[in-house]
Amino acid sequence: MEMLRVIIADDEEEAIVLLRNILLDTNTVEIVDEISSPLKIESAINKHNPDALFLDIEMPGLNGLGLLENIREYNQKLAVVFVTAFEKYITDAIKLNVFSYLMKPVDRNEINILLHKLCYLKNSITTNKPQKLKLPVREGAVYINPHELLMLEAEGNYTRLKTIKGDEFMSSYNMGRLYEKLPKEFFFRINRSCILNGEYIYKINKVKSTCLVCFNGSELEMEVSKTFITEFNRKTK
Repeated sequence: MEMLRVIIADDEEEAIVLLRNILLDTNTVEIVDEISSPLKIESAINKHNPDALFLDIEMPGLNGLGLLENIREYNQKLAVVFVTAFEKYITDAIKLNVFSYLMKPVDRNEINILLHKLCYLKNSITTNKPQKLKLPVREGAVYINPHELLMLEAEGNYTRLKTIKGDEFMSSYNMGRLYEKLPKEFFFRINRSCILNGEYIYKINKVKSTCLVCFNGSELEMEVSKTFITEFNRKTK
């Protein structure tokens, strides 16, 4: 598998070393640059064209949010992962189309889940093969890329399909029958009445049995079963 090319940017050397070691231990990442000054980050992005940028938020001179706002003026596709000790910025980060939001100290299992998503994104962009799903709906069929399908919700013997763009479709197929058509490595039955695209899961709260779902500047908190938590952690190791 082709390695993910990433840049790490943090004003604390200790934080860079810790994240570097975690990423390299996965054997899926090539670190193309490590930067401690926020003023050098944009030039490094232009030089290396990385798959992802792991970025601290509170840095001297220019914080991560301001930096990402600058980047988004000319680069909407770069996967930016905030790595921070502050949870208060998550809403602002989502508005800037951040790929993920990790809390310090970084959890190795969260990194593995994140890299799994990044690999899928990179493969989806580079492959030339069509990846659209054909799903039956009342009007006939809808053709959709797996990453655009957010969730399936059971409504009696029918199923409501929701996309990340806000579109909704009703299918006469029950949820279990539709689930057979989905790639199981990305879609998970989080409870009795919902199947969710794991690509948009940012956080799982084991105590509350909930997950935080973030997509296109929006976020949802959804109930999950303990069975799902176990399965999701097993598949994303």
